[in-house]
Amino acid sequence: GIIMIMKTLKAIAASLVMATSASAAVTYDDVSHTLKVTGTTTTAQVNAAFMQMHEHDVLTVELAGPGGEYYAGLALGKMIQREGATVLIRENTECVSACAFAALGGEKIVVDGLLKFHVPFMTYVPTNATILEVAQRFGLGYLDMPMYLADVGVTINFANVLMKETSHCKFFVVDDEAEIAKLKDIEAPNQRVSIQHTILDTCR
Repeated sequence: GIIMIMKTLKAIAASLVMATSASAAVTYDDVSHTLKVTGTTTTAQVNAAFMQMHEHDVLTVELAGPGGEYYAGLALGKMIQREGATVLIRENTECVSACAFAALGGEKIVVDGLLKFHVPFMTYVPTNATILEVAQRFGLGYLDMPMYLADVGVTINFANVLMKETSHCKFFVVDDEAEIAKLKDIEAPNQRVSIQHTILDTCR
C-alpha cells in the first residue's frame, strides 16, 4: 500500500543523481578560514562540511567537483548561505551540476574556473515504479529548483533557462563572476536576467 509507494519514491529520490563519480574531500584551513569541498557531491560530503561549519567560522568555501546528488547540492548551498561565506571556484577547476547549484549559496561567488549547470536527472529508475511515480519525482525535483533559487536569492527565472537550454549531457557554462552576480542582483524574484554563457554539448 502507501508504505510501499513511499519506499519506492524514496528509492527514486535517492537515484536523482547528477554527473559522475569521484572521491569527496572536505578540509578546513584555520589560517585562511577556508573550507575546501571537492569531489562528488554526496550526503556524506555535505554532512562533513556541516560539521566543519559547526565547529569553525568559515569565511570562504572553495568548491570543485563533477557533481553528484542534486539534493545534497541544494543542502550544501543553503549551509553556505547561512554561513554567509564567499564561494571560490579556483582557476583550472570545475564545479559541475550539483556543485554549481551549491555555489549559488555564496554571499559572493568568485569564478576563476568554470561553473557548469544543468537540470537534475535520474541515473536509473526502479523497475517497479509507475510512470506517474517517476513523473512526480521529476516534477518534485524541478519544483524544488526555483524554490531553492528563491531561498538563496537567485532569480527563479534561471530555473526556466536551465529547463530550456540544458539536459543531462548539455551544460550551461559560466566563467565570469560578474555574470553570476547578475542572477542575485534582482528587483523581483522572477526577473529575467540574461547572463553571458556558453553551452557545452557532450550529448553527441
